[in-house]
Amino acid sequence: MGYTPLLTRFEEDAVGKDIAEFVVDRLLAAGLHGVVLTSNAAPHHPMWHTDGDWMRPVNARITSS
Repeated sequence: MGYTPLLTRFEEDAVGKDIAEFVVDRLLAAGLHGVVLTSNAAPHHPMWHTDGDWMRPVNARITSS
């Protein structure tokens, strides 16, 4: 994954979230537990304020592994 512009909304739709979760699962399965990835969205992106209910459980999968 790479840089996304500030107001890009792709990662907030179902396809973007599915891709992000797929990548998280693959990284964890490969033993790359130190790689934290839920989204390319940096903290200044709107989804940090609108999609916390999605981000928290995905992050929990990373931090609990």
